[in-house]
Amino acid sequence: MRFTKIILRVFLALFFVLAPRAHAQDAGVIDEAEATLRAEQNANAPVAATVKKDEPFTFECEPKADWCKVTLRSRESGWLEKVAIRYHYTEKDLPETDDPKNLSEIGSLARSHGFNYDKVVRAAARGDVKALKQFFALAEDVDGAAAESYAGTPWTVFHLVGDAKFAAFLKAQPLKFRLLVRETIAGDSVIPYLQRHFPQTVAILFYREMTEWLSPNGRYAIHKVFSDEFALGDSKVTRAELIEKESGKVLCDMTADDIGLGRDREGSVLWSPDSKRFAYMSAWMKQRAGKFSDIPPPEPQKKQTTVYQIAGESFAKVEMPLSEVPDREKDAELVGAVVGHEYTEPVRWAKPDVLILQRHDYYQKFKPITSGGETFQSIIDLGRLYQITATIKPDGKAAVVWKLRKD
Repeated sequence: MRFTKIILRVFLALFFVLAPRAHAQDAGVIDEAEATLRAEQNANAPVAATVKKDEPFTFECEPKADWCKVTLRSRESGWLEKVAIRYHYTEKDLPETDDPKNLSEIGSLARSHGFNYDKVVRAAARGDVKALKQFFALAEDVDGAAAESYAGTPWTVFHLVGDAKFAAFLKAQPLKFRLLVRETIAGDSVIPYLQRHFPQTVAILFYREMTEWLSPNGRYAIHKVFSDEFALGDSKVTRAELIEKESGKVLCDMTADDIGLGRDREGSVLWSPDSKRFAYMSAWMKQRAGKFSDIPPPEPQKKQTTVYQIAGESFAKVEMPLSEVPDREKDAELVGAVVGHEYTEPVRWAKPDVLILQRHDYYQKFKPITSGGETFQSIIDLGRLYQITATIKPDGKAAVVWKLRKD
């Protein structure tokens, strides 16, 4: 079930970023005061017409084309460079309203979250803060038919809200929510478009360095530097450190323990309630190239957690054996299986010195299947989910208990 959810999140990310590509008869506007339509796909071609700012028009673009055929409401037409065009939507482009007696999958999901999907979508498109939170938070849970209904709508919503208002909304939200929005609307292929037409939003969602995760006592924070703010697929953490919030003094360098790379490069931090410890999760999410059956197989994606504890005026790494699953070699079903990912993530602090973590491992292997008298090799997916309880001692060591979960 957990692996299925991960695959659906990947599907949604692709669906969201592919949805806004130009196709026949899209509507657009320009950001500049005016633009010139040309008789041919050439900046030196004769002038065919002029379009004003915020004057809606329809346009068609061939795949990978630099110029698009634009038709004005006056029926005048000509060619305009694609980079000048911003998609234009109205509330008519939002999903049709549900039949309250026969709710769609997305309508039912929203109702389970305590709100009416149709009303929230329209309120979100008008910039209502509460509705925007509810609407984008759904991206965490949509799957199946609900995912298909949801896909593309976030793109329409933030266009209707507008750059300045949407950026102001995002700026006031916690990091986890901002990252969810980035994953929902900002695939690599649309980043150049967003840079041109939504610069304020881009400044909130993309950055070369960040300071986040303030400790409960307000004294400490985490500072990270990335190799590139926009190339999310290959961007990695180049520096990670715990700082004193007021002075900026570096108290602990975590760079060596931060494997952050890819769209989840930021990772996460979970502070203990007394601010004396923090669980530091970093994620290596390089897109896997090749098949699990290759020799050698692709390197598995990883999420690893390192815990740090206060030590005098600084913090030090806690000795915590989390890299190897106990007795894995005794699991007969996993014999011959290849690891696809290893995710070890903090869940909560049960006590200031007791951390609950979750470990999810995903595997693939061949299994012989007989059908119609013939035997062939079928690929099967396997998963293992563990709850880990780590009790951290004053000497910087931890006692760790693993428990295999059946769900």
